[in-house]
Parts: sequence; C-alpha cells; structure tokens
Amino acid sequence: MFHVRESHLRFVVRPTTTAVTIVPPGGAGALAMFISPFFEVEGQVSFAQPPAKAAGCRLGFTQLQWIETNRATFRGIGRGDGWSMLKRDRAPARPAQACRDVAFANDVFSYPPGAQGLVGYMPRHKLDLDLGTMVPLPTALFVSHADAPRDIFPTFRRNGRTGKLNYLDWAQLEFHFCTVMLLRRNDGTLHQLKHFYWNVHWNANFTASPGQGSAPATVRPLPSAGRNIYNFGRVIDGAVTDSRFAALIGQAVTPTCNTVAGTASANQIVTEGV
Repeated sequence: MFHVRESHLRFVVRPTTTAVTIVPPGGAGALAMFISPFFEVEGQVSFAQPPAKAAGCRLGFTQLQWIETNRATFRGIGRGDGWSMLKRDRAPARPAQACRDVAFANDVFSYPPGAQGLVGYMPRHKLDLDLGTMVPLPTALFVSHADAPRDIFPTFRRNGRTGKLNYLDWAQLEFHFCTVMLLRRNDGTLHQLKHFYWNVHWNANFTASPGQGSAPATVRPLPSAGRNIYNFGRVIDGAVTDSRFAALIGQAVTPTCNTVAGTASANQIVTEGV
C-alpha cells in the first residue's frame, strides 16, 4: 500500500498554431500535410509513503479522443470536370467518435514503460515509469507526456463520374482529446490524478494552378487567417467523469485511435458530382 502526498501537472511546451504544407511542392504525387508541433506536459507525484512492493506499479498517461472532424472537397479546373468530397469522420468510415489514443489495444497507458524518445522530439522525462524497476524508489517521480497530431489528404483525385482530375479545394480537420495522468497500483487499481482537455484544428482552402501539358495542376494552401490552431484547457484534479468516453480509460482491450483512423481512411465516404 502507498499514499500519494501531492501531484502536479504543468505545461512545458504549449504551441498555439498548427500548419498545412504540400509535400513535395510539385504536382504529381504531392500530399497536403496537416501537421502540428509537439506539446509537452510534465507530471510530478510525491509519495507520503512509497509502496512496499513496487512491482506492477506504473505512472504515466492515457489519452482519449472524443471528437473528430475529417473531410475535404476537391474541384476540377475545367468546366464539367466535376467535384468530389471525402469524409472520414462519420459512419460507416468511423462508426464511433471516441477511442483510446494509446500504443497497444491491451494497455491503458499511452506509451510502454521506459519510453522516452519520439520521432522528431525528445521530452524531458520518460513517458511511462515502471516503479518496479526503480530501486530504491524515489519519493518524488517525474513523467512526461508529448504529442503532435497530424494527417494527410491527396492534392488531387480522379472523379469517377467525369473521369477528370479534381484538386484539393478545402479541408477541415479537428481532433479533440482528453489526457489523464494515471497511477496504477500493483493490484491493478487505476488512480486518475489529473487531466486536461485539448484540441487541434485545421481549416484550410487551396488553389490549383494548371500544369504543363498533361501534368497535374500544382496545389498550394491559401492563408488560413488564424484557423489552424491549438487549444488547451486548464488542468483538472481527479478522475474524468465525462460519460462520452470515461469508460474507455480502464477498458481492458479497445481499438487504438491509430487503428480507428487507419480504418476510416481506408473506408472513407466518397461523394462525387458533375
């Protein structure tokens, strides 16, 4: 048995904007990339009484996504080329909004024990602590959580009704999350110490410049006027009570958000017009 004396959660890196870029910047094969810089929070837990048996105890974070908007429209350059819309955010592409944003479907923590380095970012502390490997166990522990959501759309697609190329004209993506600092006892009991809500938004318009000969047009994003943003809520003490996704936190096995997103992209809803 052990007792938490106090816990703290503070933002180390808190960005305010996201971005849209075309990679590569030419026509054929180009993708519109919706990217965000990494944010990072630092959690601290102090024990009044460290656990006598630390094996099986973990400190880290879990993350829940509870809202997603993910759709884009495409338009042809010439008269009669038609238009298209892709939707990844509604059934049947995405049957349910909420999912657990973790590495493994059978692990409630976002990252495995001992993880620290992420692709393109190194947080201050490890992202998940296995207390059983820390001998002697410090009375104060530090753990980080970091994330940088992103997604892509093609810059053009062929309209099945007209047979002509349609080019990316507009896209809206919104990902809303709740991140929770968790302490798991060796009997499996989960204690939700702190949590906060945050989201990332992209709302972008594009323009297409005709290519040379038979080459596809070149697509570029237009200025966003502040519509590509990060938003962070305040840190809240204790457990999440939101009925939309609270049950996902301790669920033994559930599809990860990456799995849900991959399925939605593979089964996106396509609407086409002339």
